[in-house]
Amino acid sequence: MRRFVLAVLVLALPFLAARAADDDPEPPAAGAGKLVGEWELSEIKAKGIAIPVPDGAKMTFTFKKNGTLSSSGQGQQKDGKWKVNGKKSPKELDMTDGNMTTGAIYKLEKDVLTIGASQPGNGRPKDFASAEATMVFKRKKK
Repeated sequence: MRRFVLAVLVLALPFLAARAADDDPEPPAAGAGKLVGEWELSEIKAKGIAIPVPDGAKMTFTFKKNGTLSSSGQGQQKDGKWKVNGKKSPKELDMTDGNMTTGAIYKLEKDVLTIGASQPGNGRPKDFASAEATMVFKRKKK
């Protein structure tokens, strides 16, 4: 059951705070290149409650230079687009899949990426303490 909940949360992050997209995100802004690469899930919290990541569960986000994004885990994959606003505090991350866009926040500390999002209809979280889902990723080494 825990694996199922974890898989749903990871692959559903782009839909946790989904809203209809006005239009597709543009490619990432200059300076967003630090996000480009493959990130593996190391920690997840739902409403502040830690959910253990099962041993051997490989769940990843891949941010590409051209503004596309893919998430994969437990045999499933989702594709979409991404863009950031690094001038805001905390920094904003928009992820779009089809006509749905998630407004999230993120922080990047060396090779650790933290993403926070809220439930549908609750808008983008103001900070990580108010995020309803927080996911921590570590950059995968090549």
